[in-house]
Amino acid sequence: MSKLVLKTAAVTLAAIIFLCALIFGAFVLFRPVSLARLFEGAGNDSAAAYFYIRSYEKTGDFEELALLCEKIDEHDMSEDAAKYLSLFIENEKFADYCEEYDAKYSSYYSAREAAYGRLTVSIYLSEGIESALLKAKQLCEGNYSEYNPFYWLITDGRLSFSETDIASIKTALRGIECDESEREFLERDIALAEELSAK
Repeated sequence: MSKLVLKTAAVTLAAIIFLCALIFGAFVLFRPVSLARLFEGAGNDSAAAYFYIRSYEKTGDFEELALLCEKIDEHDMSEDAAKYLSLFIENEKFADYCEEYDAKYSSYYSAREAAYGRLTVSIYLSEGIESALLKAKQLCEGNYSEYNPFYWLITDGRLSFSETDIASIKTALRGIECDESEREFLERDIALAEELSAK
């Protein structure tokens, strides 16, 4: 009798596990955005970013790309971050997104500065210092803002620079041309670069 009860319980448990796996698989295939929101609500941004990637690849929807770029970690997922932040910045809706975001949320840096800075950091981690500095310089053309990509790169406490990296940063900064109104930011960044030490 007890064997029959145990066997029935085991079969029921196996059926429940199979059904849960089937439902989860269906969400992964057909509604990854729902799983992204579930993980986002649970505070697991890396899992949320993974499912936002799946969802964006299915739909190509800019709103999902924006959510993905808000959640993705430029350190732990640097290659993906470089890819999707680039797509985000190049999208024709990016300027409107930044304007709406800045109007809605108060921060000492703008949405554009954050996206540019995070992209530069992700490129440094995935491709190296020369690619990161080239991208930073491109993003600063015509507007060397207070929280520019060089500033994000230099002040990111999670990064470790070699002596060669530091020398490259200093050289790149010395080659920047900016308006007189922006010079204080450039001089600040050069001073910060001088304080960097290899790790």
